[in-house]
Amino acid sequence: PRNPYEIKHWPGVSSSGSGVSVAAGMVFAALGSDTGGSIRFPSASCGLVGIKPTYGRVSRYGAFPLSETLDHLGPMTRTVEDAARILGVIAGRDVNDATSLDSPIPNYMSNEVDLRGTRIGIDQNYCMDGVRPEVVAGLDEAIGQLIALGAEIVEVNMPSEYHALVEGWGITCGVDCVKAHAGIYPEQAHLYGPSLSRLLDLGLGVEQARYEELEHTRSAFRHALDRLYSEMDLMISPCMTTLPPTIADMESDTGF
Repeated sequence: PRNPYEIKHWPGVSSSGSGVSVAAGMVFAALGSDTGGSIRFPSASCGLVGIKPTYGRVSRYGAFPLSETLDHLGPMTRTVEDAARILGVIAGRDVNDATSLDSPIPNYMSNEVDLRGTRIGIDQNYCMDGVRPEVVAGLDEAIGQLIALGAEIVEVNMPSEYHALVEGWGITCGVDCVKAHAGIYPEQAHLYGPSLSRLLDLGLGVEQARYEELEHTRSAFRHALDRLYSEMDLMISPCMTTLPPTIADMESDTGF
């Protein structure tokens, strides 16, 4: 698919078909699947509202897994209100997905805009290091609007474990992906494209000790982030470090 705002530019990753169809007005809303950014990046690239829900909030039943522990399904829409409507419909317990949450579904359509007393955390280094100035400027504008609505901005520090998790994402996802494709890959490797093949080959070559080390780090990060949320209600950061690059630049950078 091509970005409807500028066809020479990247429309995002693997839910980009959903993102482009919504942004172009072909559909009211669409679902995306996010394992490493595939709701968030197309939404950011196509000017949409994309929600990667809490793990288990939306059933994954019917979606072929990429990573059982990282996959999320969520809405992609043109407005926040539309996203609230869709999430309210798709959220909830599903007997077909044992990981789906059996917890009350909030009223996402409550239209609450008074943010007085809401503490919004920001890690300045996380939000600025390696991030293009125009993206930082957009973030600053959003923060200004939040303050005008009564929010309090508090300085926080992102748990340091995120560095290792970002660097090891391919290992975590690759091992999970191998499980999802058991009996199909590598037996039918000739039917796979180069990108997915590389991820699966990475997963096949991972030592168990390395995978378990990352899982331990992941658990530590999750607990540290939970503690951080005792100091704030929300956290704000850029979705992408740059504006959507050109497709030519993406192909050049990745070698595809």
